[in-house]
Amino acid sequence: METCKKLEEDGYKISYLNVDENGLINLGDLANIINDETILISIMFANNEIGNSNELILKLDAVGICVSGGSACSSGESKPSHVLTAIGVPSDLAKGALRLTFGDFNTKDDVDYFIENLEKIIKR
Repeated sequence: METCKKLEEDGYKISYLNVDENGLINLGDLANIINDETILISIMFANNEIGNSNELILKLDAVGICVSGGSACSSGESKPSHVLTAIGVPSDLAKGALRLTFGDFNTKDDVDYFIENLEKIIKR
């Protein structure tokens, strides 16, 4: 959250979504806030009570969506990301973080495909 606050201070528009009682966002709400000026979507998913990020990574990979667990700074490590814990994310939650990146070459169709498949996987 501190990173988002800093980006806002630098003049970037940041949109936040609330989560439900299960810690999940409404994918329709996500789709509705995406526009032509959207340059990054960052979603943290899963802890041990809600789900398993490794299982989610494999299921997304099976439908051609590449994501990673944890932060870029801690890829391949079993300990929680020092970046996530430094911004106040509890260690048990940080260990279940999911990282996905969208860039200039992604289209709205790519985002829609991700949302459709994420929703299907979560509902299973």
